Order: sequence, then structure tokens, then C-alpha cells
Amino acid sequence: MPLYGGDYLRDTMHLSAAQHGIYLRLLMHYWHTQAPLPVDQRKLEGIAGTRDDPEREALREVVSEFFQREGKSYRNKRADKELEHWAAIQKKKSEAGRKGN
Repeated sequence: MPLYGGDYLRDTMHLSAAQHGIYLRLLMHYWHTQAPLPVDQRKLEGIAGTRDDPEREALREVVSEFFQREGKSYRNKRADKELEHWAAIQKKKSEAGRKGN
């Protein structure tokens, strides 16, 4: 998962430490599953690792600020863009590999 420190900090300097951890966990899950996040609150809490009410509130704040609901999932535009970029790179590498054989 690419992490561009300047871009990340520009968009998240206002977050608390708990919100940063939650946001990064959500992004990592998004990247590794290559899929949007579930809308189900219990599943989101599990992904985010929230354990108490203040952390659950931090999760709600992060999701409402950085994700958009689409049907039964939450999407993040930047994560989707990075996944598309990664898929294009992988496709080019695969095609180059086939041509080389």
C-alpha cells in the first residue's frame, strides 16, 4: 500500500492519534482486500480495532469524513485510484512477461 506522507499529513493533521490509527487500519484493510469497506458497524469496528465508546465515535468520524457510502459499502476515492493504478501496473508487467516468453 503506497503511503505518501505529505499527502496523508496534509489531509489528516487535524486527526487525533486514535483517529489516525483507525484511518490507517481501514486503509490497510481496503488495500489488502482490494475491496470497499462493509457498512455493517460490527464489521467496521472489528477492522478498525475499536474497543470502547470513544474509539467507536472516532471510527464514525473517520468514516464520515474519508469514505462515501455506496450501497452496502464505504468507498475511498484515493484508495480506489491507487488500486486502479496498481492493477494497471500489474497488467503491464503480466503482458511484458508473456511477450518475453
